[in-house]
Amino acid sequence: NLNHVVIFNSSRIARMYATEFNDLVAGTFGAMSTRRKANKSTVNLNGVPVRIRFAPDDSPELEVVKQMLKTKRWMYFAIFTFSSSSGIDDAMIMLRRAGVRIRGVLDAVQGKHAWSATKWLHDKGIDVFLSDSKKMHGLGKLHHKLMVIDSDIVIAGSMNYTSPANTLNDENIFVIGTPYDLPKGKGGPVDAKEIAKIAHFFKQEIRRIILRSRRY
Repeated sequence: NLNHVVIFNSSRIARMYATEFNDLVAGTFGAMSTRRKANKSTVNLNGVPVRIRFAPDDSPELEVVKQMLKTKRWMYFAIFTFSSSSGIDDAMIMLRRAGVRIRGVLDAVQGKHAWSATKWLHDKGIDVFLSDSKKMHGLGKLHHKLMVIDSDIVIAGSMNYTSPANTLNDENIFVIGTPYDLPKGKGGPVDAKEIAKIAHFFKQEIRRIILRSRRY
């Protein structure tokens, strides 16, 4: 399958995930877990702000939409499951109306379902593609959950763009970067060049998949 790995060299971020793991090991699933007490502030990794959010307690879909609203020029996404039950598609369509260029690729099997947002996004002017395993030389599912906004923000993790992933499942997202120069102690100062390098890396992966996919 098409997937990605991100390694954060940060004890603070490790503690956030350790709290999540401890909840799951203890059999605590869904809302009302101890991770609500964890420090969820922005972590500065050498000038690169990182935010961690867990579903369902932290409503990560809201975080995704908040980051999307910072878009000024373009947005790329690669997502395994994108359903019309999510609010992310509505935000995406509003941004398209505002002139933002949006291109994305969905898993071919998941993207064909009636509940998928594929046709809805396409009809509203968003450039949508479906992965093609033959063009990807026999690789399996498009299992990414990736979004890149301008050269400023990367959003990834385990959460598909669906209502259950936001409100029922135990999921995580992480947000890398910001277009703003945050103050020291609040995620800043920000190294815009380093953030742009990270964003470019993930954008190139999405573009690579799109070039080997079928336009919807």
